[in-house]
Amino acid sequence: MKFGSYGLNVLAQDPESYRLSSLYSIDNEHEVTRTIALTTYESNMNEALKKAHEEIVQGGSIGSTLSKHGFKLIKEITFKGNVSEMPKEMNRLMNSNDNTFAALIYDLFAEKDGVVYPYSTIAEVYSPQYLTLSELNLIYPDSPTKDKEPGQVKEGLVEKASEEKVQAMINKMRDLMAGK
Repeated sequence: MKFGSYGLNVLAQDPESYRLSSLYSIDNEHEVTRTIALTTYESNMNEALKKAHEEIVQGGSIGSTLSKHGFKLIKEITFKGNVSEMPKEMNRLMNSNDNTFAALIYDLFAEKDGVVYPYSTIAEVYSPQYLTLSELNLIYPDSPTKDKEPGQVKEGLVEKASEEKVQAMINKMRDLMAGK
């Protein structure tokens, strides 16, 4: 809504374990990344998710693909903060000279017919032109959102991830962005 367009490029992927994506908009006929997302998939994925997962690893948007297959999404936020020291490739894709970026890490679950299935852990790093930490705090308050309408994303901050988990996700994103 903010930029008038939305697209997704898969930058790196192992269909069994992870996907690094650029979520972009078009600005003056050029792609400008607004979010870099590292998704690490559940290692023992339930069969109920397999058909949607196949579409996702073919380049589909995670949220819209799971929703299309009848799943409600649940985000359990485990980290909200700033990250720095990201590879220059991120600056290039985001058309930004900033060194600090707002970031969110959450566990994503898919719910269908009252059964909740773990799907992935997602680390998102945002272009400063898209979201700042102040804006993230407005979107994702520190207490869980209650009583969302059916079909809407349920979200909220749960127990915080360990510093090791946060660093592991961000370091993996750094390495993939740097082509390692």
